[in-house]
Amino acid sequence: MTAAADLVLTNAEVHTLGSPDETHEAVAVRDGEVVRVGRAFDVGLLAGVETRVVDCGGRVVLPGFIDAHTHLPMVGRSLVHADLSAAGSPAEAVELLRERAAEVESDDETGDEAGWVLGYGYDESTWDDSRYLTRDDLDAVSESRPVVAFREDVHTAGVNSVVLDESPWEADSIRDIAVSMTIVDGRVVFERD
Repeated sequence: MTAAADLVLTNAEVHTLGSPDETHEAVAVRDGEVVRVGRAFDVGLLAGVETRVVDCGGRVVLPGFIDAHTHLPMVGRSLVHADLSAAGSPAEAVELLRERAAEVESDDETGDEAGWVLGYGYDESTWDDSRYLTRDDLDAVSESRPVVAFREDVHTAGVNSVVLDESPWEADSIRDIAVSMTIVDGRVVFERD
């Protein structure tokens, strides 16, 4: 005898997302695994006394998704700015930012006046020289354009002197305080957290 399911979703449009995608009326789950998809009658046979049965009212049911805690706006930004995830050292991260700075220079010639050099995704914990990118590192990218390098978790960013010059605080005094930085109309706006 087949054990009862823990959960039965019925009266649904169940997509398997296989190749080709199949559509079924119901799905049964036991111990966190799908044990049957098919016609509502057939899947209903797996409903036991303690099975939770949910009438989906014809709604769509898709296979489970795992939230990888991805900050989607940051993922998008990393696609159009310097991708620092491949950097194996501070020097490699600086070189990737220099390449992006050259692209920004080229964009200026076509009319884009934003001028910010942004990089995303470095992970200093994998480097032999395990340290955050500093103002000195980023000043080597550009002394005239704002440069920001975000760590892979996007909770830490290094900035160059151009950005710090826009800060309402003395550059040497903001090393250990929490500051939110937002770019508005091509200018940086700082708020102390």
